[in-house]
Amino acid sequence: MDTDQNKIELDWKSATSRLLLNPKLPMEERNQLRSLFDRYQSDLSGHLWVGSSGSSSSEEASVKLVALSKTGFLHSAQAVNQHLQSKKSDIWGLALPSFHVGGLAILARGFLSGAKVVDFFSPEPSRTEQASMPVPMPVPMPIQWSAENYFHFLKEHRVTLSALVPTQVFDLVQANLGAPSHLRAVIVGGASLQTELYRQARVLGWPLLPSFGMTEVCSQIATADLGSLSSLEFPALRILPHVQCRITVSGQLEIRSPALLSGYAQILKNKFHFCDPKQDSWYLSEDRAQLIDDTLQPLGRESEYVKVLGEGVNISIVEAQFRNFCRKQTNRQELELYVGTSADFRRGVLLNVYALQDPTLAKKLQLLLIEFNKENIPVHRLDQIRWVDKFPKTALGKIQRNLLK
Repeated sequence: MDTDQNKIELDWKSATSRLLLNPKLPMEERNQLRSLFDRYQSDLSGHLWVGSSGSSSSEEASVKLVALSKTGFLHSAQAVNQHLQSKKSDIWGLALPSFHVGGLAILARGFLSGAKVVDFFSPEPSRTEQASMPVPMPVPMPIQWSAENYFHFLKEHRVTLSALVPTQVFDLVQANLGAPSHLRAVIVGGASLQTELYRQARVLGWPLLPSFGMTEVCSQIATADLGSLSSLEFPALRILPHVQCRITVSGQLEIRSPALLSGYAQILKNKFHFCDPKQDSWYLSEDRAQLIDDTLQPLGRESEYVKVLGEGVNISIVEAQFRNFCRKQTNRQELELYVGTSADFRRGVLLNVYALQDPTLAKKLQLLLIEFNKENIPVHRLDQIRWVDKFPKTALGKIQRNLLK
């Protein structure tokens, strides 16, 4: 079965399998994924099937389903609980969707440690409301995300541990909200956390632990230590004990772990496909990284590396440079823009800026692009600004760069 609700109940020890889908997916796509689950779920007992974090760029391919074992989630949860020194007395604040590994991993951690998990999106009545109501309360409406709502949620439930994505951290900083004193750690994953945003949040007292992970390994691979909270310096990411990492000759990250996926299911050209991508128990990721002792430094997705004039360029680095340049020049910290590519016979690819339609900013951005190009090396120069009505993003707010074209 699949769930359309954020709050779900899971039996972590049973052999039953579940399909967990983003309720905002188009119905046609949901039906495709249900048919995949129906076809393959009987071959893998005790699994949670979730959609991959990004849609395929091909019109002939459905979104992938990733088969993750419940035991894999529990291996990951045990490592994270150990890393966070989490105990039964903790209270987890769930502010990530439970059709994604970020939310599911929190439920697994709470199950193992006995810690309570409270769901931001499906709130329980407050203690005051419970005491004052003479009759059973109606089911409360789901809460919409906002920095203020999250802050009050943390205080109401005395949350000690939580997890967010960088977009949510940005909202907290923009709202100038400080962290409650009982909150001892917030894991930040799902996308890269910029150093300056980390520093701003830490100044406000938010106990952020940047992390790096992926759907295919049931959440985290490497996470900052609790000891890093004694400093405002951006921390190193410690590889968790359930994971082994190595780097290929081309710089790609390979992983071995009991938490690794069992396989992918996908419809390609109207045909069903299932594969286990591991080779000799190792999974070759699409991420580039550096390993320094027992820490990992992410360097971006393989797909974010392109050849411009024959030279390798990391799109995400150029994007961050231009975004920071524009924010300083416009004094608009909320400015959101992304870099994508288009083919070019001479340069190999062109780097284009994608920004939301904004007549008040259009001329200024065009001038800033010219100034940025003057200050940068030829392979980092941007070609043009392309205006869009909205950005294609995943459920966790991660840009789907392949759909920007």
